[in-house]
Amino acid sequence: MTALIKVVRGKRTIAQCDERCYEARIVGEGCDCVCCGHLHGLGAVQAGNELISIQPEVTAHAKQTYGDNVKVVFNIMAYQPKLPLFE
Repeated sequence: MTALIKVVRGKRTIAQCDERCYEARIVGEGCDCVCCGHLHGLGAVQAGNELISIQPEVTAHAKQTYGDNVKVVFNIMAYQPKLPLFE
């Protein structure tokens, strides 16, 4: 599973937003994922595109929930369109 957001303490991932969230079929249900529900059901590409705009809120939420000693990692390159190397 590709995690778009991970909350890490030391070397251990303690929370993440992965395919269970951003590929969810039932969009209206509440989401208790680390993305605060922003990526729930969007699909991989659109969720990847939304990462930059939600960084401040998600980081603040993660630090409030898990403590200031966590690192929040955003996998921004996970679903970016692949561009040709040569034309």
